[in-house]
Formats: sequence, structure tokens, C-alpha cells
Amino acid sequence: MWRCLMASRGVIFKSCTCSVAGQAGRRRNRTCPRLVERGHGNWQFDCRVRDIRGRSTQVRRGGFPSQAAATRARDGVLDQSLERFTGQRWTVERWLRYWLTTRTSIRPTTLRVYTQHIEQYLIPHLGRLRLADVTVRHLTGMFADLAKQTTRSGQPLAPATLHRICATLRGALNAAIRNDLITDNPARRVELPSRPRPHAVVWPRNASSSGGSTAPATRSPSGPPNTSPRSSTESPPTGSTRCGGSPRCAAFAGAK
Repeated sequence: MWRCLMASRGVIFKSCTCSVAGQAGRRRNRTCPRLVERGHGNWQFDCRVRDIRGRSTQVRRGGFPSQAAATRARDGVLDQSLERFTGQRWTVERWLRYWLTTRTSIRPTTLRVYTQHIEQYLIPHLGRLRLADVTVRHLTGMFADLAKQTTRSGQPLAPATLHRICATLRGALNAAIRNDLITDNPARRVELPSRPRPHAVVWPRNASSSGGSTAPATRSPSGPPNTSPRSSTESPPTGSTRCGGSPRCAAFAGAK
């Protein structure tokens, strides 16, 4: 009875790492005759748990000093919710690909962008991590590596591209939170290079009424708009009005 306890909640057994005589690399595990000795070997449990897709997953852990300790650890696995178990067992790669299958209401072009971000950037760097184990440190390291990569043209990835990749990951982790798989989204707190903002182009107020070609003014972040001075040979238009020189306007001008 000390060696194996069978139940509907899995198996709890004692095992060791003693080698089989004459067979290098082969261990006795649960067949070692010394398991009856106190302190020899360790206790393990083996059970199966279903995830959010209804699929049965085997969970086997060992290294427990007593049968009671193994039983408590087994009960902790079986008594947790399917969602929390999935977050602890599924890898980032598995979740990202599953999340893509749930995105049925987005445009095909958006789905292609998500797929590219996931397959080309996110899975190679984060795919093997457990979903619940992802931290800001992991994301900071990933984006530092991505910033060193170059495109086909030999140019580094633009900051705007890094922000779009982060947005894809942030959306996937937000979905994991809504499904109760995890409780925190580290993609919300990762720091990325700032994206350059284009400066506004300001046209002079009299550009539309002067009838001449006036260069636009560029607004600098620390000063007023810079406009080109009017040429000395350019004279303001005369004899023209907004109505285009109609007879009524001409008569009104003569009356004045």
C-alpha cells in the first residue's frame, strides 16, 4: 500500500533513481526493493486534468518527502479551476495560436498582420514560456532583441513596428485575462522606443485670399510658425475682390 495508492483523483506512489545493475542509464524507479526503507526515494503523483478546450492533460510531479505532501500537491492541482490550470500549463505559443482561432470578426488583413507578428516575432522569443509566467522582464528582453533585427532592406525595425507588435501581444493577453487564465498583463507596462511624431503644417491665414502661391509654414515644437517673407518684387493684388470682379462690385467701387 505504501508503494502505490490508486484513486479516481490519480495515482500517488514512491519512486527512486537507483540504477539497474548491469544496465547503464536505466533506473529502477518504482521497482526498487529499497523503497521499503524509510528515507529512500521520494513520493510522486500522477493525475489527469482537463483544460478549457476539454482535453485531458497529464500532470506528474515528484520530489515530495512524504505521501501526505504528495497528496496535498495533487489536491491543489485537481481543485483549481480549469481556467487557472490552463494558464499555468499552456505555453505562450499554444495560447497565441488558440487566440487567433477565436478572432473571427476581424478583417482578413488584420488577421494576417496578427499572424505575422505571432509567428515571426512573438513565438520565437516567448513561445516556450508558460502563459502565467510571462513578466515585464521577458518582454523588455524580447523588444531589445527585436530592436537589433533588420528588415529585408537592411534597416532596423521601426519603433512604430515594435509598438504594433506589442499591441498584438497586449490584445492576446487581455483575452487571457477575460478568460480568467491570468490576472495581469505585463504588455501594458513594457517601455518601448518613442515613435517620431510628424510636425503640423500651418498655412498663412491670407493664403486663400491673396491668390498667390505662399509656402506653408512648419510649426516647430518650441516656437511660432516659420513663414517665408514676401518677396520685394511681389505686390498685393489690386482691383480684385472676392466676387471675382463682377459688374456689381465694379459699380460699387466706382461709387466709392
